[in-house]
Amino acid sequence: MEKVQTHETLKIKLNSDRTNKVRGFYILMTSGSVVCLPDDEYIIPTESKDVLKQKNIDFEVLRE
Repeated sequence: MEKVQTHETLKIKLNSDRTNKVRGFYILMTSGSVVCLPDDEYIIPTESKDVLKQKNIDFEVLRE
């Protein structure tokens, strides 16, 4: 039987100043799939969380 891969996602909000939000947005757009929501909120693959942390982007997880 073939194993089905599921993609885990998180809902996050980019925090802090405009520079942090712009950098975070750019990183998300260039590092994989992302769903953009109003008010600087995004649905991202769980792996993207590590990328944001490595780049010191301030964000909070709203839903796992």
